Amino acid sequence: MADDGDQYCYDPVFLKQWQAPKEMVSRLPDRFTTPIESWQASGAAVLTAMARLEKLENTAVHRGWPEKTHAHLSRQTSTNTPSTTDCTSPPASLGTMSPANGSIDTVSPRDTFNGFPPLQTTISYGSVSSNYSIPDLATPPETPEYSKQYQSPLFAPTAMLRLNTELAPYQRRDSLNSPITTPQFDEAAWDVYINSFEAEVSQLQSETMVRFRHMRHAVDKLWIDTQGDTEQTMDPATSAEFVAWWNDMGEQSRALEQEVQKLAAPELERVKLERASMGLSV
Repeated sequence: MADDGDQYCYDPVFLKQWQAPKEMVSRLPDRFTTPIESWQASGAAVLTAMARLEKLENTAVHRGWPEKTHAHLSRQTSTNTPSTTDCTSPPASLGTMSPANGSIDTVSPRDTFNGFPPLQTTISYGSVSSNYSIPDLATPPETPEYSKQYQSPLFAPTAMLRLNTELAPYQRRDSLNSPITTPQFDEAAWDVYINSFEAEVSQLQSETMVRFRHMRHAVDKLWIDTQGDTEQTMDPATSAEFVAWWNDMGEQSRALEQEVQKLAAPELERVKLERASMGLSV
């Protein structure tokens, strides 16, 4: 592709519509190569812009009715705690400096913790003293008497059922991130959408399409100049093939230009009717 064509922003898939037969191009004078490729690139840029506008138009039924949520009211829980984001050493280990070699010995608290030792207490009643041991907190005794003594009424079946019922509204905090009201028309959002659409149309009509037309005129002029140049004449078969192809491309480009000139931003009333037909609020 010629350097002039590379200045365009286009999807290469749209080059196919303007592609010239390679075998015919190989028989044309070399000076036709660059103008034809530039014309093809400018045509692909027009089709790319139109495809972009089509996608933008398809979003019209939602652009004036943005969904608003209460996400800003929900508490965002960070996955990082201060111990993992601010510490320079692993928070799960303790380091001790060895005087001998200056190295750090890493000891995990889990490796050294074996539960709380039994606590001893002395209870005095007059002249009689007795020692009692409080059960090891790490391994409570598994006896019916102990279970009944330490059972909390909070975890009784009826209490758990009542607690689950009371906490049900709070069990899904992510519900705050979901829309809680029907989207209403937002004039400011609609204006932003229309302005962006009209800017795309204006650039297509006043720049992209105009350059496509100018590139076609450049090829037309080159063809006329070739006809009067005895040194650049083409054989009759090549001339006839080129003329037939170029006339066909001319009809397609003129039809495309008419379509571009009819482009306009979506009308609000039409979009509202479309939303109503979809069962959406207007």
